Amino acid sequence: MKTDYGWYGTVGGTNSSGFSGLPGGERWSNGSFSDAGGIGRWWSSSANGSYAWSRVLDSYDTEYVFRDYNNLRNGFSVRCVRDAE
Repeated sequence: MKTDYGWYGTVGGTNSSGFSGLPGGERWSNGSFSDAGGIGRWWSSSANGSYAWSRVLDSYDTEYVFRDYNNLRNGFSVRCVRDAE
């Protein structure tokens, strides 16, 4: 799911799924930024109150997509998908 470029060091992916995940980093609710080049985090489509699930790709693991529960005040990437016609 990760691109084969843009990640710290040589720990890119193969993009075999076609998702093309880039490491955009994170913005936390206190306004600080972290991990550009080291982590990609995307919001899921559903919120539960002031929290929602995110999906995570990181530079230390090329095989897995992790999930995490986060405050909606955080800033993560969003992927827009268009329906095929």
